[in-house]
Parts: sequence; structure tokens; C-alpha cells
Amino acid sequence: MQADDRSGSWWKTLPGVLTATAAVVTATTGLIVALHQIGVFDSNDPAPAQAVSSTPSGAPTGAQSTGSASAVRLAETELRVGPIRYSILDTQLERYSESMLMLRLSMRFTNVEIEWGVAIGPTYFRLFADDVPLEPRETYIGVVSYQSAQQGDVVFTFPAATRSLALQLGELGKDVRRIPIQLDGVDD
Repeated sequence: MQADDRSGSWWKTLPGVLTATAAVVTATTGLIVALHQIGVFDSNDPAPAQAVSSTPSGAPTGAQSTGSASAVRLAETELRVGPIRYSILDTQLERYSESMLMLRLSMRFTNVEIEWGVAIGPTYFRLFADDVPLEPRETYIGVVSYQSAQQGDVVFTFPAATRSLALQLGELGKDVRRIPIQLDGVDD
């Protein structure tokens, strides 16, 4: 009788090779994401040195560290754009480097319209620094179910010499709105 060919290695089958390839790709992607989150790929970027936190109205809520940054005032702290109601809960402005500032916005996203949920990600946020659109450095990514809310931070870096700022909310290419932002002087 002839020996059973099925007793060979699983590597010799197409499903086995595809499964192994998918496992390697998944593991590599996970490793890259983990390394990125701990800052391995951002080694050239200096760490933030100074920070001050403020409420959206501009009243300081945290102590200022060495050097100084400024309060952030937004023209609006809650608005609806398309199916999402955005609530800006807190702001934090930090000196990111000698020539750059970092703005962290803690936000709540409420889906008030789409029954199957809304996927929110980087395309929902832009910071206009002297009319130049900047994408977020870090952002909330997730699905907001119908009639529910999620919270997350959106972080931007921008030149310290910027004269005008505006936050754009809403999905790019669809309904968007801009909120003017005023910085009450950033000292060196």
C-alpha cells in the first residue's frame, strides 16, 4: 500500500502557508505599533519641556512648570458638525521644542444621527496654523455608536511663531466647521 501523503508538514499546504504569512504580518504590525507608541520612531523629536492646562474658556486648571506657556481660548467649546456633537472638555498647551508648540484637546464625541455608528479618525481633525492645514500628531480613533459618546485626545504640533489658529472639525470632504483659537501669549 501507498503511504498517506497527509502526514507531511503543514508548510507544504497553501492554507498553511497563508496562515503562517498572516501570523507574521500581524505580529510585525503589532510590534511596529507598540514601538511607535513608546516613541522609538520619534527619537529625533524633543520631549515637551513645559506645560499649562486650561479649561476651554481659558481659565488655568493646572500649575505652570519652568518657563511658561499660555492659556488657550476657543470661540466655541461645543458644536455639532454632521452626525457628531463635539465637546471640548479641556485644553493643554506645551512647548514641544524651541520652535514648536503642542496643543492637546480632550474631547467628547457624541453620535446624534447615524444609527449604525460613526467611525472617527484622523480625517475628522485639522489645525490651521496661519491658514496652513496640519494633521493631528495623535488622535482618537474609534467607532461611536448611535446615541452614545466616546472621549479621547487630539494632539497637534505647530510653529511657535504662528499668528492665527483655527480648529477644523468634521470629516474632510464633507461637512466641516472651524473654531478660532486664541493663545494668550507664549513666553520663552
